[in-house]
Amino acid sequence: MNSTSRKCILTLTAITVLLSGTLVGGVHAFVQADLDKVIKTKTCVSPCDLSSAPLSGKDLSSANLTGANLTSANLSGRSTKLDNANMVNANLSNADVSSASFQNVNLTGAMIPGLKFTNTNFTGATWIDGRICARGSTGTCAYPR
Repeated sequence: MNSTSRKCILTLTAITVLLSGTLVGGVHAFVQADLDKVIKTKTCVSPCDLSSAPLSGKDLSSANLTGANLTSANLSGRSTKLDNANMVNANLSNADVSSASFQNVNLTGAMIPGLKFTNTNFTGATWIDGRICARGSTGTCAYPR
């Protein structure tokens, strides 16, 4: 096989990988139609691929994100709001929600391994196990005594 053939095969492989929605290293890219829909209608339920989506600074208060894939999504920043959102069974693995407002959000059954939530406001949120986070829960879900 000559070098031109190898380059063609590598190029076709790269195109196939990008078209399948998977980037090098197995990281999935969000589906643009899903991102557009959630920004416009605040609704994106399973199957909804927002993995690695740039959602920092968005107001998604009262959004329905039931079962949404938010793996590695960027939801960080003080202007990011998901207050009263329904995120039941959402996948937030390795997402960044640092400094965002998650007041009264429902996270029942959500997957959160690797979730970054420094300074996130979880006041009144329903945690993954169904317990309600106490007033002043910032950077953690504190349970009332």
